[in-house]
Amino acid sequence: MTGNELKEVINSLRLSQAEFAKLLGVSVGAVSQWLSDTRSIPGPVEAFVGLFMRLPPPIREFELMNLQKGNIIMKNGMYLIHFAGTNGDGYATLTFQDGLVYGFDTGGGHYDGVARVSALSNGVVDVSLRVRMPPNVASVAGGISQPFEWVLNVTTKIDANAERGNADVHTELGIPIQATFQRMRDLPTAIAA
Repeated sequence: MTGNELKEVINSLRLSQAEFAKLLGVSVGAVSQWLSDTRSIPGPVEAFVGLFMRLPPPIREFELMNLQKGNIIMKNGMYLIHFAGTNGDGYATLTFQDGLVYGFDTGGGHYDGVARVSALSNGVVDVSLRVRMPPNVASVAGGISQPFEWVLNVTTKIDANAERGNADVHTELGIPIQATFQRMRDLPTAIAA
């Protein structure tokens, strides 16, 4: 990898030299020397850049947002969610773990998604979820069901510092869902044998 190729990567990521140095855990001077070709780019740096650029775009964007905005993410832990839509209500448990979100609800829906720093304000995270709905189970969003497994995309914003609160959940169906969340517990750091 040449200095010009590295410069193209840094520009494509929309990073400053200082931010790129922080991403790698190296000095800004080292990055400057690599870019000017006064010092060759070490193999491990080249390998890291290659792997980073091959990450799925949502994960790469999440890492870059954390780098640029200061690692504000939803506290790791398990949350109890109560949600209500036009077709009733239900409960879910969601686990937030280092920007990833996963869980399930009482109707059999499975949740997978990400929590990212909001561009709007400090302490707020944007949560994007794909809810995998089981066959023949009506969604609280409009009572829609399908004879096969289907996916409902939902988004919301949550205060990352709150132990409990309210959230307006938006669906791709255009049918809003009201939700409350409550932090239940931290994630275990180790499991005793």
